[in-house]
Amino acid sequence: MVLRDNFRYLSEEEKATYPFSHCELCELHPCEKIGEYLQYAENNPNATSLSYNPNEYGCPVKLLNPIRCNSMSAYVADGIGEHFKISMIKDHRIGGYRIEVDEDGFTGNRTVDRWEPPQPVFLSAQTGKGKNHFIENVLITHVRALCHKLRIRVKILILSNRIALTIQMKSRLNKGLPHQEEDDGDALYSYKEYSNVLGAEYVDVMSYQSFLKKKEYLMREQGLRRNKHGEIKMKYTPKYIYVIPDESHYFTSDAMFNPETDRTLHYITMIFKNAVRVYMSATHDESLRHIMHHETKAIAQSVPGVFYHFNRDYSYLDIKYYSEFEELRGVIEDSGNENWLIFLDNKNKCRKLKEELEDIPSLKGKVYAVSAESKQDENYQRMVVEERIDVLLKGKKDEEGRKIRVLIATSVIDNGINFRNIQNVVVSDFSKVKCLQMLGRARVSKGERVTLYIKRFTENEISYAINRLEVQREAYHDYRTLSQPLFFDKYYTGSEENWVNAKHWFGMEDGTLFKLFPNEIAVSLANTLVTTYQAVLDEMQRSNPDELPGQKYLQYQLSWFGKKYSRENDITLKDKDEGLKSLLEFLGSYADNRTKIAACDQNKFREELTGLIDNTFGKQDKNNRTYGVDKIDKVFEKCNICYKIHKIRGTTGARETYWTVVRSQRNEKNA
Repeated sequence: MVLRDNFRYLSEEEKATYPFSHCELCELHPCEKIGEYLQYAENNPNATSLSYNPNEYGCPVKLLNPIRCNSMSAYVADGIGEHFKISMIKDHRIGGYRIEVDEDGFTGNRTVDRWEPPQPVFLSAQTGKGKNHFIENVLITHVRALCHKLRIRVKILILSNRIALTIQMKSRLNKGLPHQEEDDGDALYSYKEYSNVLGAEYVDVMSYQSFLKKKEYLMREQGLRRNKHGEIKMKYTPKYIYVIPDESHYFTSDAMFNPETDRTLHYITMIFKNAVRVYMSATHDESLRHIMHHETKAIAQSVPGVFYHFNRDYSYLDIKYYSEFEELRGVIEDSGNENWLIFLDNKNKCRKLKEELEDIPSLKGKVYAVSAESKQDENYQRMVVEERIDVLLKGKKDEEGRKIRVLIATSVIDNGINFRNIQNVVVSDFSKVKCLQMLGRARVSKGERVTLYIKRFTENEISYAINRLEVQREAYHDYRTLSQPLFFDKYYTGSEENWVNAKHWFGMEDGTLFKLFPNEIAVSLANTLVTTYQAVLDEMQRSNPDELPGQKYLQYQLSWFGKKYSRENDITLKDKDEGLKSLLEFLGSYADNRTKIAACDQNKFREELTGLIDNTFGKQDKNNRTYGVDKIDKVFEKCNICYKIHKIRGTTGARETYWTVVRSQRNEKNA
């Protein structure tokens, strides 16, 4: 076991060095999480909790045995040292070999630190720290040596959360050899057919999505059998001695639309209790508690997991902020040959944005959009295998100028996939885990820089997210309170929308409709997220009217990367300043020339003025109508624009009404 004894008396002076009580005695103190909390407190001086979630109860790492690895090395293999070198001993009771564990009841009194099945392992490091290098080069070598020494055949099982990630992993392990062209993600991929490849006989890869279909097979492979009392006992040497749930934030990040993540985690801990389980992720924030809940439930003699932590370093980042994607069109157009990775939340938006960007002459034919349906797309698979987006599409002539420059994607690639030579990443999600994962898709070599564009959210967007979560929470409530016939009538024979939602929120035991269950992780997250988003919305509604909507939450997002807000990086304000200049010049020209706007010109005047107002302050009418004079005057008053539109009735002839623009005394700063 790998354990740390942190129980000792603290003097008052020592206690004063910890900014939060839950940090006391933590091996990782100080860590980047403290920076986030302190930045949040600075932006929210009246806050009563450490984040936008008032129910947050400290750091989940306190559940584990944390190990700071930065002092040893910047890379995973060196941080772990030789802890991974498990031993196997012959056990006549099972007729085979098993992993050696302490004989004193797993108390960890042995002087040698090493991994053992009762203790889960967590590797927490950002992209580029060598998690996959450790698995593919260090761990495989150790398993190979064990097999040769003991003359047994054991393996590593890698669980992947995306089909594309599985393909990329296969390509790396095969050292460039061909991967399976037809792969629906359900296959258990083995490398034994490639006898000349190190690791070919010692690794299998499968997706989380196919795991439940193979749970009975995997239980047999692990040598597990039920006795007459229903107890699961080990009968012979397990096939897998290391199980690697890669990108293990999957259990929470996919829970809101995948009903099986909780059940998948349950069976992983149950089936592989006789293997070392190594959970790898750059973003363990949400998933730790849920993983440890299943670990302690499945393994009677479980002990706190060992948590290898590598501090995040985002010094390579330049961060800019936007409110509407329209603000980025000119930035993308003017970026020369730089490559862009843009994440949006649904495939329809991806297609629409692709069409809009390809209207820019310099980007014609250089924009590509992918979604979940793209997993068999040959061009996308080439990007994944080559680990770069700037590939020449099939059928195109081999011209450097025709390579892809912009890849637009849904969350199908927000986990685990690596792309090199990316200069710009655009994210548009509330979630810290998702934003960090999206950024992590851009692999950075020494000396390279990446510009990250973060979206600023509005009250309407937060309200919409809350409403969606409330619908999901209502479904979970109905599951608990409605009779089975009423529940089925509402969600499976009622509206199409309810039926589509139910597919994502309720799983089926063995595909049986009458054995439904909710994803318990999603139930927990839905409650937490509603509370969190409501706190964000409440803050928006209390904000200074001169402040852009979502400004406080944007500052909170910046704290994830150890950054502070800077006006010069705010694209919205830059556009707003330029828009305000254009608006004032437009109004000033009418006022200075004392122009009389006749009835026949008034519609054109209103249309031009509406466009300038929208460019400067955002849309003021959700129906996109052209603003009337009264509406315009209200906008000017709200935004301190020192002009008014006067209606004047003529004194001769038909006496038609004309308009004039005059300066007012609302605010001299806009004069």
